[in-house]
Amino acid sequence: MFFSRKKIKKTFEISLCLCLLAVGAHAEKIAGGKDETGKTPFDPFGVYDEAVREGCVSPDIQERPLTLFDLIEMAVCQNPDLKQSYLSAKIQAAAYGESLSEYMPSLTGTGDLDVSSSKQDGSDVHSDSSSLGAGISLEYLLYDFSGRSARARQARYLLDAARFSYNKDMQELVYQVIEAYYAYLTALDEEKSAEVSEKAYQTALEVSSRRFDLGLAKMLDKLQAQTAYAQAVIAVKEAQKNVEIKRGELLSYVRLPPYAPVVFEKTPFSLTDDEMPVFGTPESLIEYAFASRPDLKAALLEKKAAFENIRSVEAEGMPRISLSASASYADDLKRSTEDYRSSVGLKVTVPFFTGFSQTYRTQQAAYQHLKSAQALETLKDAVAQDVWRSYYEYDHACVYLEEVKSLLDSASESERVARRSYEVGQGDILTWLDTLATLAQARKDNASAYYQLIVKKNALLKSIGNMERI
Repeated sequence: MFFSRKKIKKTFEISLCLCLLAVGAHAEKIAGGKDETGKTPFDPFGVYDEAVREGCVSPDIQERPLTLFDLIEMAVCQNPDLKQSYLSAKIQAAAYGESLSEYMPSLTGTGDLDVSSSKQDGSDVHSDSSSLGAGISLEYLLYDFSGRSARARQARYLLDAARFSYNKDMQELVYQVIEAYYAYLTALDEEKSAEVSEKAYQTALEVSSRRFDLGLAKMLDKLQAQTAYAQAVIAVKEAQKNVEIKRGELLSYVRLPPYAPVVFEKTPFSLTDDEMPVFGTPESLIEYAFASRPDLKAALLEKKAAFENIRSVEAEGMPRISLSASASYADDLKRSTEDYRSSVGLKVTVPFFTGFSQTYRTQQAAYQHLKSAQALETLKDAVAQDVWRSYYEYDHACVYLEEVKSLLDSASESERVARRSYEVGQGDILTWLDTLATLAQARKDNASAYYQLIVKKNALLKSIGNMERI
């Protein structure tokens, strides 16, 4: 079978057209994901406007003391739960891009090459035929009673809600790192307080033993001092265990093993105006939280998306008007005949009856909107309670810190007087040991009160959705 040069050229042009259509379809399929080199995905609508921060941890991170902000950065960069929240926003961004594609025309290409041969039984007559055909069709939605725009707005609201949810998860992670960091520092200070108390009890044991050897004290004094000293040694071991536990919990947030050879930079034991901000009334903070909390913003956007879903579902029961166009080419290669056809027209689609599925889908969308509205109100109540509780916990922490300082001063003086009285024979060992126990507890409370104040401050900032002030 021989083809003319003209037919070969026409066949090549049609084949090239079909190949380009196939490449375009393949490009559309892979547009939403990264290639093997990790490059930014193809994004004609610009819906991917952010990127996960990769490699944001300095390579010398374990060669210097880690500050609190180092730990926060490591957690944000590496925490898998936060990355899942970020990818959820990316998924919703892709859904928004898909909704925008409804504003674009759809283009479809077809092609076929048919070669056949037949022979009748008992005859030498052969019948050969070959044909080549190609076609292209276009369809563009002109009007669908705002269903297309409703779906686009719904996807946009859900995208913004996903981003606010990511922001909420980030603030929660930052607070958890802050809480774990100061819990570790508290454990360190409690360990030092326990060691100081151990030395004080050891001194009491030495003094009571010396007085017993001189016949100035009873055996009971020495035994009571020994018991108190043994308890102090146990308290030191308990504090050391707690330090290691808190260290492991802190490192888990930055995805480092508990045995990682890192050193933490300790926050200076002092308070500045930035660390003790003056907040307004709890009522004003609740109003501020209603306007700034990312989870409330996300819930409000989800409610709006649910309303747009109602409009989208209602539009599906209305007529659709589309513009359609097509062109085709057919060539009978055996008979050297060619056929060109084209058409342009309007297509109206009217869903007369869908078995009442449209009715129930509309009702389902309406109930979903009501449910999202109630969920928003429930969240508002929880936010108000969170702000109220956090405000008074912070207020109490401020007062408690000042009281603990006074308690530490008075306990230190009481211990000094009781020790001196016992050394000169005017006091008893129980009084001295009681003052030592009070002083040990005062040291422990003083170590935790400062860090707890900072934690409560950040808890209040988180409750109003303003962790940027850390």
